[in-house]
Amino acid sequence: MALKTNVYIDGFNLYYGCLRRTPHRWLDLNALCAALLPKNTIHRIRYFTALVTPRPTDPQQRTRQEVYLRALRTIPNLTIHYGHFLASKTWMMRADGAGPIQVLKSEEKGSDVNIASHLLIDCYRSDCDVAVVLSNDSDLAFPIEHVKQHLGKIVGLLNPHKRPSRELVPLANFYKPIRPGALAACQFPSVMTDSNGTFHKPPTWWETSSEEGPLKERSTWRGMRERLPAWWSRRLSIHDDVASESSSVPPCLSFLRSVCPHS
Repeated sequence: MALKTNVYIDGFNLYYGCLRRTPHRWLDLNALCAALLPKNTIHRIRYFTALVTPRPTDPQQRTRQEVYLRALRTIPNLTIHYGHFLASKTWMMRADGAGPIQVLKSEEKGSDVNIASHLLIDCYRSDCDVAVVLSNDSDLAFPIEHVKQHLGKIVGLLNPHKRPSRELVPLANFYKPIRPGALAACQFPSVMTDSNGTFHKPPTWWETSSEEGPLKERSTWRGMRERLPAWWSRRLSIHDDVASESSSVPPCLSFLRSVCPHS
C-alpha cells in the first residue's frame, strides 16, 4: 500500500533555486510531486509564500504572482499559506569600499516558521506517514529531525538548489534533486479555467520558453546586427544566405565560426 504523504513547499526557495529566469515558472506542483514521488499517495500539498511588493522597475510582478497562485488553487489537495514580504530602503556599503549607497532590500518573512509549525502539527496529528520538505533552508533542520527521531515519520527532502544543504541532507531518510527535465514535464496548460472563468499563463513567462526561443534569438541577433559597422552587416547577410541554404546552423553561429575558426 502506498504511503500517505504530505509535501511542504517553500515557495521562494523553490523559485530562486530553480525557476527564476527559466521557462518553467508555470509549474504544476501536483504533477511535480507525482513525478518525484511516484510510489507515494500525495495526501496534502502545503505551499508557503508571501505576496510580493512590486519593484518600480517591474510593476506587474504582483499580478504575475497572483495569476500563478490562482493556477495553484485549481489543485484540490493544495493549500496556500502566507508569510510577509518586506521591501524597504536601507544603506549598505559598496563592494569597492567607496562608501555607503542606498538600496531597496526585499525580504520574505515567516515561511520557515509556518513550514515548521505545519510540519510538526501534521505529524503530531498523524496526518501523514511520510513528510517531504521541498526547500534548502537549513533553518528547518530542527523540525525535520524532530518528526523523524521522536515521531517516527519518514522524512524526504526535495532540493531545488544546485548545492544541497549540509545540515538537511543527513537528517532525511531520502533525498532527491529537482532537475530541469522534471520541471519542463510538469507545466500547467497555457490556458486554464476555474470557477471565476478563464485565465492565461503570464505573457512575459513565454519569453524564455522553448516555443519562442528561436524567435527571441532571431530578434536579439537582428538587434546586434543593427549596431555593427556596415562592412560587418554586409558580410553577415552573405553568411545568413549561405547558412539558410546549406545547413541548420543558426546564422549567428555560422558567422562566428567564419571569423573565429577555433570557436
